[in-house]
Amino acid sequence: MNVLLTVALTLVMFGVIIFAHEGGHLLCAKACGVYVEEFSVGMGPLLFSFKKGDTQYSLRLLPIGGYCKMPGEDGESDYPNGFDKKNVPQRMLVVAGGALFNILFALILFVIAFMGMGTATTEPLIGEVSEDYPAYAAGFESGDRVTAIDGKAVASWDDMTGVIRSSAGKELTFSVDRDGESVTLAVTPDANDDGSGVIGVVAARVPMSPFAAIKTGFVQTYAMTKLVLVSLWQMITGAIGLELAGPVGVGQMVGEAAHYGFYNFLVFVAVISVNLGVVNMLPLPALDGSRLVFLLVEGIRRKPVSAGVEGAIHFAGFVLLMGLLIVITYFDIARIVG
Repeated sequence: MNVLLTVALTLVMFGVIIFAHEGGHLLCAKACGVYVEEFSVGMGPLLFSFKKGDTQYSLRLLPIGGYCKMPGEDGESDYPNGFDKKNVPQRMLVVAGGALFNILFALILFVIAFMGMGTATTEPLIGEVSEDYPAYAAGFESGDRVTAIDGKAVASWDDMTGVIRSSAGKELTFSVDRDGESVTLAVTPDANDDGSGVIGVVAARVPMSPFAAIKTGFVQTYAMTKLVLVSLWQMITGAIGLELAGPVGVGQMVGEAAHYGFYNFLVFVAVISVNLGVVNMLPLPALDGSRLVFLLVEGIRRKPVSAGVEGAIHFAGFVLLMGLLIVITYFDIARIVG
């Protein structure tokens, strides 16, 4: 994919994910009656802004984050509806709102993607034929319905793929219904790395109803959230190697995802949004999870932690986070160049 297009898609992706995250903080703050001075997507020099109500809405140059500026976040304020004037549960909701909306945003994207892509049919109906695979050379076409293999009837996609997987290197004769006409095709499956046969066909997809898409979206969001948590735990315990990607690495993956179409790109954005939401809830300095820990301590001891101590811990975490980001970006570039 064109480098400029990949960069543009990457910026758009980060922009919408940041918007969803900060939008979560904003909506929860408004719901709790907290005064939000500025809502910003991006950091650094101001590109564009407008004011609605008491809040200034800004777009800034650097797409590396965003913020909701609320008086009282880092100590006491003079505002009667400042962040510090709200009770602990309300402040916890505002802090957690960003991650929660990242998960909700991912759910919405999954639902849209599944409605657009549909679901793979269970019938032996071919949707796509990949070039450089035996099926393409043998003359298979999208829309072909396999009725028999070597004279034995085929009733489902699993029936067909079961025969193919067990027949690497062995010629098979397919009986195919093509627009009402019977066609016979001979193909020899290639061997996969695990020794199973493959001919390079993908099942056709059928439309998915909105209700089915919503159900699938919930299932996929839950599964992806669980996967991120399990993967993080396995990296911490050393069960799997450390696998991290910075903006450059993610940008490379954006290009690969977009290559497979709009709906696959939406799925990729949803996955990144889930990752951001989960990681942001970790109890690490500079992340929302750390702020929740401080609020929990305040709720237990009925007294806030010193603003100076909390600020110093968050600042140290931010410096370490930026350092880690630089290191990861270096290795991303070295890997791509290498």
